[in-house]
Amino acid sequence: MLHQQGYRNYRMILRKYKFLIGFLLLSSFTTSAQSVDVKLDWIINKNVKANPEIKGKQLLRPFWCTTCKESISGNFIVPFFNYKIPLNNNVITDVKISNTQSVEITSAPAIPNVKNDYKIQFYKTVESGKSYTHITIIPLMKTKTGYNYLTSFTLNISTEQVTASSRLKRKKDQTYTSVLATNTFYKLKIASSGVYKLDANYLNSIGISPENMELNKVKIYGNGGIMLPELIDTDRNEDLTENAIRVYDENNNNKLDNNDYIAWYAQGPDEIAFDAQNNLYKALSHDFDENAYYFLTLEGESGKRIQAKPANSAIVPDYTINTYDYVIFHENDEENLIKSGRRWWGDKMQNNLTKTFNYSIPGIVKNKPSQFTSISGVRSLNSSYLSILVTGNEQSRINHGVVSGKYDDPFISGPVTRIFDYSLTSDNFSIEYEYHKSLTDASAWIDYFLFTPKRELAVFENQQSIRFHKENVSGNLKLQISNLSNDHEVWDVTELDKVEHQLTFNEGANSSFTIADAQSTQLPEFVLFNTTDIPNPEFVSVVQNQNLHGITQSEYLIITHRDLLDEANRLADFHRNNSNLEVHVVTNEQVFNEFSSGSQDVTAIRDFTKLIYDRGNASGKTLKYLLLFGDASYDYKDLSENNTNVVPIYQSYNSFDPPFSYCSDDYYAILDAGEGYWGINSVDEGLDIGVGRLPVSNTDEAKIVVDKILHYHSESSYGDWVQNLTFVGDDEDNNSHLGPSESMTQIIQNQNPEFNIKKIWLDAYEQVSFGSGNKYPKVNDEINNVINNKGTLIFNYVGHGGENGMAHERIVTRPEISSWSNQDKLSFYITASCELAKIDNLEIESPGELMLLNPNGGAIGMVATTRVVYIGYNTDLNFEIVNNNLFKVTDNKLQPLGIVYKNTRNAAFEVINKRCFLLLADPALRLHYPNYNVVTTKVNGTQVGLFNDTLKALSLVTIEGEIRDNNNTLLSNFNGTLHPTFYDKASTYKTLGNDPGSIPIEYSLQDRVIYKGKVSVTDGKFSYQFIVPKDIAYNVGKGKLSYYANDGVDHAGGTEVTYDIGGTSDEIVNDKTPPTLNLFIDDESWVFGGTTNSTPTLLATLFDENGINTIGSGIGREMEAILDKGTENEQSIILNDFYTPELNSFRAGKISYNFDNLSPGKHTLELKVWDVYNNSSEDYTEFEVMEQSDITISNLLNYPNPFNKFTTFHFDHNKAGQNITANLTIMSIAGNVVKSITQNIDNAPAHSSNIIWNGRDSYGDILARGVYLYTINVKAEDGSHQKKTQKLYIIN
Repeated sequence: MLHQQGYRNYRMILRKYKFLIGFLLLSSFTTSAQSVDVKLDWIINKNVKANPEIKGKQLLRPFWCTTCKESISGNFIVPFFNYKIPLNNNVITDVKISNTQSVEITSAPAIPNVKNDYKIQFYKTVESGKSYTHITIIPLMKTKTGYNYLTSFTLNISTEQVTASSRLKRKKDQTYTSVLATNTFYKLKIASSGVYKLDANYLNSIGISPENMELNKVKIYGNGGIMLPELIDTDRNEDLTENAIRVYDENNNNKLDNNDYIAWYAQGPDEIAFDAQNNLYKALSHDFDENAYYFLTLEGESGKRIQAKPANSAIVPDYTINTYDYVIFHENDEENLIKSGRRWWGDKMQNNLTKTFNYSIPGIVKNKPSQFTSISGVRSLNSSYLSILVTGNEQSRINHGVVSGKYDDPFISGPVTRIFDYSLTSDNFSIEYEYHKSLTDASAWIDYFLFTPKRELAVFENQQSIRFHKENVSGNLKLQISNLSNDHEVWDVTELDKVEHQLTFNEGANSSFTIADAQSTQLPEFVLFNTTDIPNPEFVSVVQNQNLHGITQSEYLIITHRDLLDEANRLADFHRNNSNLEVHVVTNEQVFNEFSSGSQDVTAIRDFTKLIYDRGNASGKTLKYLLLFGDASYDYKDLSENNTNVVPIYQSYNSFDPPFSYCSDDYYAILDAGEGYWGINSVDEGLDIGVGRLPVSNTDEAKIVVDKILHYHSESSYGDWVQNLTFVGDDEDNNSHLGPSESMTQIIQNQNPEFNIKKIWLDAYEQVSFGSGNKYPKVNDEINNVINNKGTLIFNYVGHGGENGMAHERIVTRPEISSWSNQDKLSFYITASCELAKIDNLEIESPGELMLLNPNGGAIGMVATTRVVYIGYNTDLNFEIVNNNLFKVTDNKLQPLGIVYKNTRNAAFEVINKRCFLLLADPALRLHYPNYNVVTTKVNGTQVGLFNDTLKALSLVTIEGEIRDNNNTLLSNFNGTLHPTFYDKASTYKTLGNDPGSIPIEYSLQDRVIYKGKVSVTDGKFSYQFIVPKDIAYNVGKGKLSYYANDGVDHAGGTEVTYDIGGTSDEIVNDKTPPTLNLFIDDESWVFGGTTNSTPTLLATLFDENGINTIGSGIGREMEAILDKGTENEQSIILNDFYTPELNSFRAGKISYNFDNLSPGKHTLELKVWDVYNNSSEDYTEFEVMEQSDITISNLLNYPNPFNKFTTFHFDHNKAGQNITANLTIMSIAGNVVKSITQNIDNAPAHSSNIIWNGRDSYGDILARGVYLYTINVKAEDGSHQKKTQKLYIIN
């Protein structure tokens, strides 16, 4: 994330939120004028300066308007006030401000884009067919001595009512049956424009028997190969159109004989267009595909044929044309410079500073000025230049600027377009680029060059494209061609849907034809070719019948790759059955076939989505969600190794300036008429549906994410963890991360008290210096505990980040993400940080992808960034998600994630920054939220409404309550388990100011647990007791009672914050008895000193008559384990969060904690716990971690020994939890086997005592008194085994 300076007061943010909520209620216009009073809060820091220790761009905030949003101008953050108004049938005619109150400040830094008046702008957007106007005001005005900033004003909005126009969500077409719905189609591809043929040999090679063909039924469909227009209202073919073909049937028998063939003109993927206004040629390569595609069928009705066009020999010409514009187009896509955006470069000049291109073109018209266009770019830290030479003569010198080298500044100087004329003097010439530099690392690249010399209009090659736009003539034009033989034809290819065979007439050695009434701005184009040497297209595949145009309505579209169809359909079936949605799954190839003539094109996906969106409005089932089920890449054309272009994403046109280059799926959700400028001109256009992506690259990854989504809806994934929210705020940058995070938590506490908030502010923890830099190891531990153990519905991070983790201190790392095992507690992540989900990086999987693709846990989804982003903009978007959208509840359900993202995206102010966020999730998924309510009815026997006592330390509390539906009616059929958690009053903490840019602040957190229980619910009712711990804060304040309940089908929750807690009870028993504590490793059969593996489990059972202290006071009375005390590896672990109470008991419970990667060898473990009266108990054990992974046996013995009737065999092993097989062999001293016993032990405890023997041999006879040997051979699941031998004594 990019740096900014300026002190943030988070309490001001809270006031901002309250103000905006009330303010937005006024936004419905019913009259011709509206006035709204506005107050603005400010924090001024006019002396703010850049930090010289920080590299990269720094953003300074001298004026912080806490009730505004923010934009960026130069190195400054500029506040602006934003107001969004639904227009209905009105248009805004004027916006003014009056009653202004302002404060003047002098000696402030000069800020770009702040004028001598308050700047007011307004613009219109359309969202789901409804129009809105956005009003923005920069509340800063430049004065002679400084600035005025507005503190209050009246916003005056003038409107006029207009007659409603046609619906914005109008149905676009009447095509309901695609060409591909019936008949057999063969998909063909070509790489460049020209005439192509199908003959008997070719058709045989692709599996077609020519002898069975009827030539009159042969048809070819295709719409040409160039890119689709992004503007929605631009005309385009709705489905595949039939191309006219020319059939060469030598004997007219309607059969394809050996000398017969079919020919047609096919437009390729690259376009050479003429700009008549500027009188120059332009090249437009296809950004998404290297080929164009056509579809052949041999069935159905008779096909469309190329018609002859008369030569018009009788027309008197105004001009005779015997030259044409020959096109030399060079483009070499080798490198995407910043691995972002759609623009590629080639012909790099760094070590080799010269690029030479030699040409030999017969028929060049000499000494005729010809247009040369070049686009180039340079990366150099000092001055350098690029020379363009033609045949050794410099024709242009391009003095490129310099770059700063900073990661957030432009990567190159450019692109620079250079256009000049040059007159060739020979058919043989060269074009040469020379790069002149002084720095070794400096480099230059060519985007493309286009040269259009004049050439004689004569036959030179087997195919020639004839253009003559540079003639700039109108009237009757005669084209005169030399050397045209009977084997040559000329076709008019001006209009692809009307290709014609241009006939000619002879004029001596020339062949001519006349064009009547030609217009200089619309001159025709032709192709001249040799009919005896026409190339074949390349065969792609037989196309399975499809009919996407036949989909009349859908609520949820899933677009995926054909290899991922099974998993996409599994997800679709889930939503059909569980979400009651009408879902359609289609492949991107199907979309391309029908909507972009087979070519990969992101606009095809948009156009298909719009078709369904338009139809849905009429049918009543409106399209709500779009899921792109597949990974994405900046490399559309598979030019890179390990490419992940599974389902394409929209890449920006900017491919050289990191803060302004992005990839986004928003493009696919902008669907109203009149839109489509979003990508071309970077204007704001509203999303109309919820769009998300699951970035899976193969079937294994696809199965992982679908498994996780289905598991998220299973019973094991519900629990009281769904009421936990975690916020993590980075340090430094003058609290620019911490401040907004603290503000968001305060707002949630007010509007959604049902959630329990965990705050992890980095600056509140001890910073530790390592050789690799400063770290916050306790923060890493806290986060891993939250994810793996406690669980959190939301994980919100604001701060620095990148492709290796979160924060400079790496508080979340890639290995940690991969190790998360929270399968039953999958979190949704919101990361306002740079590049945490750069899904189109081909070199490394981003942290976001690791979270999604972790099969054992991680994330259920996320809103995360794919590029470098700015702090101020992130704050606004994060506020919109968390405080305005994510926790909106309807019918006890949270909104689907796609709707949350859509509304957030539409509310956030439009800058490139918000395009760097993606919803990486199933857009139809709803996060967990209880569907019923838990209500307390009595406290200590008194009705809740009448209870006004204070809950005091060491007092016994009895609580009764009910599970109720949304009509406040008892659910008498609810029988399950309740998890009540009672919190003490909020505590005040203070950050430490670890770094110069970290300003200490105080913050509150309600995290001290008085009581955590597990209670039975019977017939919808429950009752439980607990004793308030002695360790509460003794001042009286409001505690918080948080409820979660489930019965295997339904879930209920509740929060109550009306109970006073404080003081000490007058009725205290004399309790000096410490709690009972038993400490084990792996299971309760543990034997002191036993062996285990490197990931053992600490287990402990606790009991106390008055209850266990779980409050976590931070003053030494924690549940604390100490590993390897007194050694350099000593580790203290606070276990309060790992305590689970027994059902219906506040007296007893268990602790379970999993160690991770303990070193081999002997270890000690000490555990200390407290009761509510502050009596403590300790227990101690030792264990050995075995170095090898094979099973090992220790402590083998039989008891009793000696024995006369029965003995039990005991041993320890290091494969606790696995299924093992134990074989016991008993032998006499002479070595004779007298008894053999085999025992399978499932889920084996670390200490085994499963084998019991009665002292009889294999025949059931009692063995004689004496000494015997026994051997136990134990085999583990992994195939490893070990055996040991001991003695036993029989005393009959």
